[in-house]
Amino acid sequence: MKIIEFIKNKKLLFSTLGLFLIVSFVSISYASMNTSMMITGSAYVRVDEEIRVVGIKFLHTENEGYETYKAKYSKNSTNMYTTLPNINSKITYQVEIENKSDHVYLVSDITGDLVNPNITYTVEDGIVKVVPKNSKILVNITFQYNSDSLLSDTTQIATMNYKFEKPTASHLQFDNNKVNTECKNVQCALDELYGKFSNTSAVKSKFVQAYSYNQKVRTSDYCVTGEESTCQKTECYKTKSVDSCKSGTIIEYRVNDNEIASFHVMYDNGDTMTMQTQKNTLDSTPWYENSTNNSKGPITVLTKLEEVTRDWDNVNNQEYIMGVTEFGTGKYKSKYTGCNSTTCNKNVYTLEKRVSKARMITTQESWDLGCTNERRSCPIWLYNYLSEATLYGGTNEGNTSNKAYWAMNADSANVENGFTVTRSGLILYYPTTQTGRGARAVVVVSK
Repeated sequence: MKIIEFIKNKKLLFSTLGLFLIVSFVSISYASMNTSMMITGSAYVRVDEEIRVVGIKFLHTENEGYETYKAKYSKNSTNMYTTLPNINSKITYQVEIENKSDHVYLVSDITGDLVNPNITYTVEDGIVKVVPKNSKILVNITFQYNSDSLLSDTTQIATMNYKFEKPTASHLQFDNNKVNTECKNVQCALDELYGKFSNTSAVKSKFVQAYSYNQKVRTSDYCVTGEESTCQKTECYKTKSVDSCKSGTIIEYRVNDNEIASFHVMYDNGDTMTMQTQKNTLDSTPWYENSTNNSKGPITVLTKLEEVTRDWDNVNNQEYIMGVTEFGTGKYKSKYTGCNSTTCNKNVYTLEKRVSKARMITTQESWDLGCTNERRSCPIWLYNYLSEATLYGGTNEGNTSNKAYWAMNADSANVENGFTVTRSGLILYYPTTQTGRGARAVVVVSK
């Protein structure tokens, strides 16, 4: 019986195998007679919009507000999930919108769908925004309570919707008597302004954000870098009066169309402000690399600083003559390029007139801001972000190996030295050929 069963199973196996080979042969033969193959199905491609939301980030918070979940974005909307545990809690997001087209767009409306009606929002600098061609803008949105009493629900789920439009006559309030134009009707004026928008970045806010400076620890408005949760925003740059922006004020400033840098105000003259970058603009650059004689001036570092800031179109040109132009705002104000540890008393070097976007701080200016040759005499912002600055009261060390940055002045007592602001919060002189020092850009901007 087993032999008969084996023979039957073997016959079945050969029959199945034969059938498979026949089907395969027919299929291959049929395929060889065709020169094309059709594949059906569906594919999904994300459309590259002319203008759309391209990013969102948590910017800062006040009084313990925080993100419940990470914010999300799509082409014309954002979703924020926040928790405000205290009645004075706030949280601010920064939305990035990009216009990839060759014409101007408007963000003509921003609306919010809010789950919690007790938490509302504000859009910084108004809702309507101009987005120049081939550029990006940043929109700051803050959530806060709209009542004086804290309710049980401290969370908010908000969907913000952004309406994008090309500008039309309906978006323009036009008075021909007040506008410098040859046009005699609204549409003509719109076309003219449209052309201006399309070819300038002036419509962008140069001042991105500003915070009041306070280095006193354990205070409610403590703020050294602008990143602390206790920082308080300020719009002092909108007031054209002397010292409306106090020394140390943190300014996030758009130096050109593509770059935003953080600065600290050195002094405010009313119409203009002189500011220094928060971190080194240059690293590891000697004061003057070809000589130990400081009578040549800081040619190496100054020239390189001018080169790397040449495209900072939104800062003013500075014209000055070293040895003639006076620097400083207080009792140390003088024209001299040579200084000892307490006074600038003679010209060790002179330079012909320079016209540039940036220069370095002078010893006179550092003294007026409080620096001496004693450790920790400088305000923290002047030496923060230097290597090992935290050993001397600094809050950040940054990404530099440099422990100092150069000033414009030479040591009047030793021909080998130039002045530097150091990680220990003082200003002192060091050999001009040393490379372990950089430079911070000092700029002048209009309010």
